[in-house]
Amino acid sequence: MTCGDVDTLLDAFLDSELPPPMLVAVARHAAACPTCDEAIRSFTTVRETLVDTVRRDVAAVDLSGLWPRIDAAIDGTQRRRRWTERVRDSRVWAAGLAMAAAITLVLLNVQPATRGQLAGARIQRVPPNHAYIDRLAGRDVLLRREAKSGTTLIWVNHVEDS
Repeated sequence: MTCGDVDTLLDAFLDSELPPPMLVAVARHAAACPTCDEAIRSFTTVRETLVDTVRRDVAAVDLSGLWPRIDAAIDGTQRRRRWTERVRDSRVWAAGLAMAAAITLVLLNVQPATRGQLAGARIQRVPPNHAYIDRLAGRDVLLRREAKSGTTLIWVNHVEDS
């Protein structure tokens, strides 16, 4: 081990990040070399001074009001999260969607009055699902659906024997 090797490994040696055989090699070299030993001692002194200064500065900081504020913020976040989870999981959404579908169906089935109906004295509303049954002479049944109005016409031909 040379002084150049110790210089490159000095930070890792002081932090004890080297594998055990390397730690032993650097320590043996520093014990035999007064220059490397002095470098290690001066860096150790600087490190201890820095640690003491940081500890004093941290001890002077008042953190007593910090944790209650953090706890309050966490509780508020959890309350909001619980509320949104309750709404998301509730059956209110299903009931609301069913109600919206029912209202949509009702609104689609209401047919507005035409101008001719409004001009007359009586306004006649026809139910949306209806059929007119008419008797005709003959022996068959005829179904016809009006595409424009959606009305299904059923013609039943029936003749009574006398």
